Amino acid sequence: MAIDATSSSWRGDLRDANDGQPVDVVIDPVGGEATEPAFRALAWNGRHLVIGFVGGGISKLPTNLPLLKGAALIGVDVRQFALREPRQAAENMASLLNLHALHDLRPAIGSTFALEQFAEAMQLAASGQTLGRVILTMT
Repeated sequence: MAIDATSSSWRGDLRDANDGQPVDVVIDPVGGEATEPAFRALAWNGRHLVIGFVGGGISKLPTNLPLLKGAALIGVDVRQFALREPRQAAENMASLLNLHALHDLRPAIGSTFALEQFAEAMQLAASGQTLGRVILTMT
């Protein structure tokens, strides 16, 4: 399920999508103004994984939030992880590929384009105005 992060009711939409419960994990590639509401959406002992800043800015998260939620803010740099912990990185990749092989990964698809429409697809992806993944097909 994809949720519009620009919606004024985003936190409520997220909770509704999670059967009325706060979430255990936030994977945050956006940063900027999206980080604080995402962190506030966490359950007790939740984890907020920072993986990028495509939203443009680096967040300023009030440090009382991790205390109040017993939650963790964790930086995730896949390249550094692979360099520093190659065995664990390889195990993680094998698990991910296994989930793919079992068809257990189902990302939300927002738009599908033929390969000939590559430029249009990339413009849409770069605009941040799509919900879900932008897919290019080879057929």
